[in-house]
Amino acid sequence: MSHASATLEANGLAGALRRVRYPLAAVAVALFIVGEILLHLPPKMLPRIGVDKLLHVICYGGFTGLTLLLLSVFAGWTYLWRSTSGLAMVAAALVALAVLGYVDELTQPLTGRRFQWSDLAADIVGIVLCAALFALLARWGTSRRLEA
Repeated sequence: MSHASATLEANGLAGALRRVRYPLAAVAVALFIVGEILLHLPPKMLPRIGVDKLLHVICYGGFTGLTLLLLSVFAGWTYLWRSTSGLAMVAAALVALAVLGYVDELTQPLTGRRFQWSDLAADIVGIVLCAALFALLARWGTSRRLEA
């Protein structure tokens, strides 16, 4: 790979995301707020379609994706996924998301819902699935660079 194409690749998507990192962070915060509101809707407002656990998996998977995307944009993809301190930052973010899921369950009685360990388990499944996807992308990206 020539220096020019490597520079273009480095400045492509990563550069574009870096330029819009603050608006991206604002959108992420707004989506977190909307997600938490949806997870706290009173039972009477919830559709009876039997997919509550799936919604928890999707919501916390989305929270995880947003968090890891923002960490990648602000800290740098290579630093985040290739350094010990970057991986510690990822681990801390994942633990913080699991704690958020626990706090989410603790506060649900305030809106007429009830604490459920199965909801927390679904939150953690969403966190783990999304984190695994990001880890696979990081590994795939590294192996592609090594082959080039």
